[in-house]
Amino acid sequence: MKDRMLEYTFQQLELGGRHYLLLPKLVHSQVDLLRSRLSSLGFVVRGKDELVAKRPGQTIHISPAGLCWSNLDPSDAVAPVIPSILNTPRQETALATLKRAYFDSRSRSHGVVVRFNLRLEAGPKWSELRARDECALSPDEHLVVRSVLAASSGLSLFLSDFPVRGSRVVIIGRRQYYHSYLAPHVAMATLRVAGRKGERNVYLPRDGIIRLRSLDTSRDTLRRILNGVGAWCSQENRFAKALIG
Repeated sequence: MKDRMLEYTFQQLELGGRHYLLLPKLVHSQVDLLRSRLSSLGFVVRGKDELVAKRPGQTIHISPAGLCWSNLDPSDAVAPVIPSILNTPRQETALATLKRAYFDSRSRSHGVVVRFNLRLEAGPKWSELRARDECALSPDEHLVVRSVLAASSGLSLFLSDFPVRGSRVVIIGRRQYYHSYLAPHVAMATLRVAGRKGERNVYLPRDGIIRLRSLDTSRDTLRRILNGVGAWCSQENRFAKALIG
């Protein structure tokens, strides 16, 4: 059976007076498309990889990691070029490079430490997202996190909106959460994704780091983890592509 490839879905959030768009991970040719689009609208665009586009009253930032943010809604400026971005030929890349775009893992004496490289669902906006009961974990990040968990063993610390034995209450804004150690299958089943909310929801820690007892990082497993991100990432590994068929 062929693995299902993710399709891109437009995701937009407003946090702290800024507007955010979750974009596909971009290669140089796609960044150039965005540069041309913004220039045609009268923006002065600077930057080679990360773009900063300015015109009176508005500044738009675009990161090749797949995030756009602006002081005003940037969707009218950016959304029309997304079909062209999605039609750009995919760029072949090394498996290790593709892995680093999504996560890093290091073996330690007590297990494996995994740090997920997330667009918005980690770092300074994490607390605001939790206080507003929102989630910015994009579908490709959601897929990769769940796939990593499927290849792991041992309890890991997450934030949950439901208690389990041993949970510790955490108040963020006016909302109650729990620091909870969860088995991989529980975290996989309840991990929240942008645009949806379940009856029970789990979130990665603020720093995007989880600690596992073990993790299978063989090349075949990494290819399975990364081969379904589809239109959310314009890089692909040729061996992963062969697995998809």
